[in-house]
Order: sequence, then structure tokens, then C-alpha cells
Amino acid sequence: MLSANAARVLAHHEEHGALPRSRDSKAYVSLLALRKQHAADTLPEEDAQALAVCGPWQLSSRPAHNRGKVGPDQKLIFERVEALEAYILREQRLPPVNSRAGRALNYLKKVADDIPASLGERLDALMPSWRPRYKRSDAVFAATLDELQQWRVRYPRRWPRNRYSSDLEQRLWSWLRAQRKSTDPDRLRQLDERVPGWREEAPYIPSREESPFNSDAIFAIAEARRARPLSAEE
Repeated sequence: MLSANAARVLAHHEEHGALPRSRDSKAYVSLLALRKQHAADTLPEEDAQALAVCGPWQLSSRPAHNRGKVGPDQKLIFERVEALEAYILREQRLPPVNSRAGRALNYLKKVADDIPASLGERLDALMPSWRPRYKRSDAVFAATLDELQQWRVRYPRRWPRNRYSSDLEQRLWSWLRAQRKSTDPDRLRQLDERVPGWREEAPYIPSREESPFNSDAIFAIAEARRARPLSAEE
């Protein structure tokens, strides 16, 4: 016969599809009690068998840095991969930034180096562009570096800009900004050899709304000039 704690946790899992997390709920208190029993090796066998349907219930869902571990929590990584995969398969599109799946994608980009190879392959097959730009495949890096080198041959006196430019120039500007965050020694060496000075970022060009020389300002200057009397030189 199941204990009251195990029954409460199982009922919560069946209703919500997840382990309890709210510290104010009775189910969460029961979960903590069961984890203590498990750590002390006093958990009844019936409870242990029944709780197996909840997955790795023995592990805390708190982030790794809160438990004194080094590196991201592998269980948390697995949960974020599952959430992102479920969203993309259901919606057939990338998630909005502020959605639960969007936050999962942002987290996975931050810990891309610590994601197990099997999970990384699942994400690569589902969404090849999930990795940060500077961590993507060598083939994409090489192709973009070729484009940048050709662009520099055509425009040797400047670097790609973010506005008032072609789609290719804007894409190269964005790619270069991402490469400046890279820590890959091989890629940094290739950039230094083929496009020297690539670390020098082009000045940021403000948008029309941000610029002091937008159409309203220009119109006001023209009106002021039209209103003043002409001088002898003019």
C-alpha cells in the first residue's frame, strides 16, 4: 500500500504532468519527504516502484549553481530540449522569444558546449540554426568567411555596416559581431589570416528615428533658411 506522501505526489503528477515545484503546496512537501527517505535508504519498495512513472523524481529541479555543482544541470537541459522539441513539432515554427519554448531555446544556446552529443544531434536534426552563430558547423563558417573575404576585396576601405546597405552586408555585419564572441582558436586564427583587422567593428549607424538628421530636422533647417533674408554674397 502506498504511503500518503507517494499518493499525493502521484496525484499531482497525473494531474499536471510534472513534479510539484511550488514550495507552498502539500505535494511539494511530500516530495521533499520522499527524497529524504530515498537518501536515507528508508523508502518503501512500493513507493519507489510507483514513483518510477514520474521520471528522475529523486533529483532536485533547482539549477545547478544553487546546489553547488559545476556546470549546468543535465536534467534541466533535458527538460528544455523536450519543451523546445514538442513546440516545434506541434507548431512547425520557431517559438516566440518570450514563450516557454523561446526561453528554453535561449537557455540551450547559452549552455551549448555542455549539452550531451545525443541531445545536440536531436536539436540539429530538428532545427539546424539553434546553436549560436559562432558555434555552428564548420561548413557554414567557411562559406561565410569566403563571402566576407570577397566583400573585403570589393570594399577594402571599410567593414560591413548595419544600415543603408545590402542584405549581404547586413548579414556579414551580424555574423562578424557574433564571431567577436567566439573562443574557438582555430576560427580566430582563420579570421586573423584571411581578413586582418576583423576585430575592428564598423561604427553603429542609427535608424531614421534615432538620427538627428531625419526628415523632420532637415525640413526645419530648410524652412529656416528660406525664412532668413539673402545676404550680398548669396
